[in-house]
Amino acid sequence: MRKNTLILLATVVLSVMVIAIGCSKATGEGFSADLVIEQPTESITIKLYVMGDYYRVEKLEGDNKMLAIEIPGDTTLAMNPEEKIYKAIDGPAGAFANPIKGWEYMRRQMVESPAGKETVEGYECDKFVYNFEGQPDTVMEMWISPELNHFVKALVHYPEGDGTMTLTNVKVGPQDVSLFEVPDGYTREKTPDEIETTKSAITGEATATAPVMRRVEAGGKLRVAMDPSNSDRVKVENLTKTVALATVTAYTGGKSAMAPPETVRLTYKGEKQEPFFGLQNKADEILVEVDSGRVMVTVINEYSSFDETKTTEYFVSGKGRGIAFLVDRDVKITITSDSQEATESKGNFKVFANYWADDPKDKQTVEEVEFALKNGESQTWEYPVTKKADYLEISVEDGGGLKLVVVQGPK
Repeated sequence: MRKNTLILLATVVLSVMVIAIGCSKATGEGFSADLVIEQPTESITIKLYVMGDYYRVEKLEGDNKMLAIEIPGDTTLAMNPEEKIYKAIDGPAGAFANPIKGWEYMRRQMVESPAGKETVEGYECDKFVYNFEGQPDTVMEMWISPELNHFVKALVHYPEGDGTMTLTNVKVGPQDVSLFEVPDGYTREKTPDEIETTKSAITGEATATAPVMRRVEAGGKLRVAMDPSNSDRVKVENLTKTVALATVTAYTGGKSAMAPPETVRLTYKGEKQEPFFGLQNKADEILVEVDSGRVMVTVINEYSSFDETKTTEYFVSGKGRGIAFLVDRDVKITITSDSQEATESKGNFKVFANYWADDPKDKQTVEEVEFALKNGESQTWEYPVTKKADYLEISVEDGGGLKLVVVQGPK
């Protein structure tokens, strides 16, 4: 299915792009037409509607359905016919949903040259050829009818062979205005920022014990109990497009272990900072205070690499992670459900032996486990050295969160 989707998108982008010339100059009543695309590996038909500066392209039958409407102001209404949702996309990003727009932005990088006149499909056409500046090879040939003020045929040169695009079943006349509006039954898709704001976040003061991961927004404070015999690592990630400001302070016995507190300023979504507090701080508490914005805060104890027994902490959410083990060590894995979004955490993990083997056939699954733990519940698994466990893949379903502690050794 993915391969077919990529083929469709590629053919649509390289073929429907020729519509843009006709659409951008469309005047009068408008028209509808079928765009027949014949590629080296497949053929498809896409419906086109034009009314002034509005465009609609659709394929609503079979696989790889698509529907997009271009409206004045450089905005694409991108619709998902399967899920009945839509979203408005401004600027070049609309090309991902509207193949016409894909051409509009791509053709600005190409050179158009007249190539005489020819009659195609019964229409007298002006022929044009297109190539990238400085490149001698012709990428596309196009035949445009002055009568229709639109292309009639286009030829695209692919590495694997030529593709032809032909406008058929042209019907000139008034178009139903509703064709250029979001269809009934469609719901606007929430933006990532809107989805983010529906998720739980700390707005007052909350306490936790490391390892922990929490959303915190302006006015929120997170106090995390730490092991003073370890170093401490804090990660603060901006969750929205607005500027986020926070302060991070390490405490020992109720007194600040440092002065002044660590200041965190995050200017764009996804930006991260990771304050680190060394063993010399002997911190038994980390306080994160958010002054503005919304952030994800992760706090873990970082154990000494010189310890005979190697202990590592993680907080697992989302898709999960992979963790490599030291060879020739006993391994103990403990997980504890600690979700901010749900009352339990579900997921699975696999423990492997010979994970890094040159021959994939030598990689072995030591154990595969599915789990469902209510918040606060823990479970432990042990793998003696005879199992030769050397890698863990663990994931948790959306909304879940896990404290993960891995203990290895001693030798």
